[in-house]
This record gives sequence, C-alpha cells and structure tokens, in this order.
Amino acid sequence: MLNKDHCTEKMTNWHFNLGVNLGLVLCIFLCAVLGRSLGIREGPALAISVVWPATGISLAALILFGYRTASGVFLGNFAYNLLFLILYPPVEILTPVQKILSAIFISFGSLVQALISAHIIRTYSTPLVFRTVRDVFIFLFPASLLSCLIGSTIGVATLAIIGGLHKSLLLPVWLTFWLGDTVGIYVITPLILIWTLQQREVKLSDHIPSIVCMIFLFVTFSLATYFLGFSLPHLFLLISIWAAFLFRMHGASFAIFLMTVSSVAFAASRGLGGTSLISLITFIGVTIAASLIIASVTSERARALKLLDSRNLFLEKEVDVKVEIIELIRSEASRKRVSFIQDPESRSLTLQIRDSLSQIERITKSSQKALDEIQKLLKEQNNISYERKRLLVENLHQIRQGLSDTNDLQNIIAEIFERLIT
Repeated sequence: MLNKDHCTEKMTNWHFNLGVNLGLVLCIFLCAVLGRSLGIREGPALAISVVWPATGISLAALILFGYRTASGVFLGNFAYNLLFLILYPPVEILTPVQKILSAIFISFGSLVQALISAHIIRTYSTPLVFRTVRDVFIFLFPASLLSCLIGSTIGVATLAIIGGLHKSLLLPVWLTFWLGDTVGIYVITPLILIWTLQQREVKLSDHIPSIVCMIFLFVTFSLATYFLGFSLPHLFLLISIWAAFLFRMHGASFAIFLMTVSSVAFAASRGLGGTSLISLITFIGVTIAASLIIASVTSERARALKLLDSRNLFLEKEVDVKVEIIELIRSEASRKRVSFIQDPESRSLTLQIRDSLSQIERITKSSQKALDEIQKLLKEQNNISYERKRLLVENLHQIRQGLSDTNDLQNIIAEIFERLIT
C-alpha cells in the first residue's frame, strides 16, 4: 500500500518529480483521447463525454503526490486541447495564437478545478480519504460536484467566445460537460486512491460463491443489454450495491468501474445523445454515490463493532482485576476489624468516638430547635418587647456555646482518628 505523505515527500526529489509529471502528462493526454471517444463524435474539439477520465486522473495525482504535480496536470490537458483544436477546430478562421490561448484557458480551468478539489479533500478528509461517511460526502459534493462547475464553465465560455458553440447549445453542452467531469472523478479517483492507500478489509477467498454470482449476473445483464436489445443498465445498480455491502470500498470502487464501462458501451451501441446522454450520466452518478455511501457506512459499522468488542474485552478484564482488588481489601479490612475489636484500648476509643458523636448530634438538634423557635417568633410579632429580646439573646448565646462545644468535640474526634492512623 502506498502512503500519501511518503509520496508527497518524495516529490522533493527533482528526478522523481520530473518522472511523475511526465508520466502524468502522457496519462492525462491518453485519458482525454479516450474520453473524447466515449462521447459526442461531432461538435467542438473539447468533446462532451459520458465520463471524462482525465479529471479523475488529475485529482488522484494531486491527492497522492501533492501540488507539485500541478504542472503535469496543466501540460497534459494543454497538450490534448491544443492538438484537437488544431486537428478539429470549431471555427475555421481561428489563428494559431487564438488556438493556443483557447487551449491555455481551457487547461487553466481544468487545473484550477483539480487544485480546489484536491485542497478540499486533503484539508477536510482523513488521511486515507475514503475512510468514513464524512469523507465520502466531502468527495461526492464539494470536491466533485461543485468543483467541476469551474472547469465546465471556463471551458464552455472559452468555446462560446471563439465562436465554437451556438447559443442554443450552451446549456446542454455545459450540463453534459459538467456531469462528464463529475462522473470522471467519481469513477477514476476512488478506484486509484482506495486500491493504493487502503488495505482490503474483507478476504476475497471468504466470498467465492458471491463473486461467482456477481460475475454471472454482470455477464447476463451485459449480454441482454448489448446483444438482445434489452435496456437494462439500471440492473447494474444491484451488483454495485451488493459489492459495496460485501466488499466495502474496494468492492464498491471496482463495481463502479465495471458498471461505468458497461454503461458507456451501452451509450455507444445505442448512439445516445442529448437528454438521453444526460439521463445516463445522471444515473451513473447517482449509482456511484449510493454505492460509495453504502460501502462507507458498512465499513464504519464493521470498524465500530470491532472496536466495541475490543473495548468490551478490555472492560471485562478491568472488572475482573477490580473484583480481585475488592476481595483483597475486604479480607484485609475484616482481619483488621477483628484485631481492632479484640484490643481493649481500641474498644475504649470506639466508645469515646460514639459518645462524642452522640453529643454533637444532641447539641445540633437543640440548636436547630432554638433557631426554629426564634425564626417563628420573628415572623409572628413585628414589635418585640425588651423581655423577649433579652430571652432571644440568651438563646442565641446558648446556641453559640453549643456550637463551640461541637467544634471542641470535632477536634477531639480528629485527634482520636490521628492516633488511630499513627
């Protein structure tokens, strides 16, 4: 398993940095060419695709190797955009300078989009990225769905400015562009990050019958869809959810990849476009989101149960130890109590303590009774005669004397305890 921090630190080596960026340029270029073949064949050079794998590759590289791969992300997108603006210009009158500037703006939008997505994930997610439900929601919405608005908006705006898009096509092309980028991140980024950063939580050998059944269903649905003419891509949702529940994040990411490949093949075989293509992209995105959420919930639940079992075992051992300690204390206390009672001096001290406590209780009760009578008298009469006042003062003196006696008795008891301890 790769370590994200270790990969980021290795990028400080310029040989490693250069190799990663050059490989990233080639990988993004080839993925962009592949993405063009998966979408609309006619139209602008920046083709609209069911899934655009280059966005997923860019984001995965920035998360794994850090922001030093930004140059590779930009150059890979720039190489594709410039080449296809030259080979398939949307407007014949574009000059070379206009083509270069257009490629720069479109590639810059893709870079900014990838950088913002990577920053969100690296800042707010756990180190393993797809470890918790919170990680999945951060990835699905702010880091993918919202961030992809940047690249699609800049790309479509650039094509509109150079005259490569008619006004009537702006909204559908922008929507398809945005959803294609989003699904590209949904499909490719989890597949790379989960299989490189995380260890498998479930052994495949323990679920051979389930794997065989999944493969059978996948092949059956594929044959029924592509050769028999049935429109059954939605049935792949069952396989994705099953794999997510059974094999957690690894199963979800791999099933998502297979489902997307199958859906893209279905779109190509049917020649989908327009609203049908947008509907298919939306279905793929919803299926991916559901699969990742189910996988994260299942994984988190399994870890919580495992942690709970370990805590229960720890508490049971703690209870056993404390029970043994209590038994030892009880036996020692019983032994000392017997020796204390048998000692004549200890018995006399015990009687002295008991008498002192009884005297304290008696004085306290009498003082409290006197106070209650005084408060009652003050409430009943507003004008108190001189005799009454003198009686009240005497009672208060008695209470104070009683309390001082109580303090004396408490000091005696403290001395007795001190003698017992020493």
